[in-house]
Amino acid sequence: MAKTTKLTKDDEKRIRALYEAGATQRELAKIYGVGSTKINDICKGTDREQTQELINQGVNFNVALAHKSIEERQAITRAVDDRTRNILFFDNSIFKNQTKADELLDVANNLLEVETHSKITARNKEAVCGKTIHLANEQTQSGNQPFTINIIEDKTENE
Repeated sequence: MAKTTKLTKDDEKRIRALYEAGATQRELAKIYGVGSTKINDICKGTDREQTQELINQGVNFNVALAHKSIEERQAITRAVDDRTRNILFFDNSIFKNQTKADELLDVANNLLEVETHSKITARNKEAVCGKTIHLANEQTQSGNQPFTINIIEDKTENE
């Protein structure tokens, strides 16, 4: 008989913490009333549902391309690869920008530096959410330009 206990995200965090603290997967399965496979997935950080969804998306992509010519498939694949590279670069740039801002906050000496961190964080959040941002000409009260971000929202998702 399959166990169907639904675990919350907090449950999953506790399971990982208990596992890292030395609890066995078998013990955790008994405690939380789920199968050992589910506990193993949680402890190892895998998500079978998400993995299956990605596989399904890949299959759908390949099926959609199946009736295209070789040239069209190659062109589409190149376009997907290029866009993926751009998105990953963008995500990494924002992460690096936020990391630097957090480092600066750790050594902040005055309110202006804290405010600058707050602005960078807000802009990063807006960028991740897909907002259009133009900050190249924004200056602080002291007249210095502490950072520059020029991000334009990608409108192609709605096409």
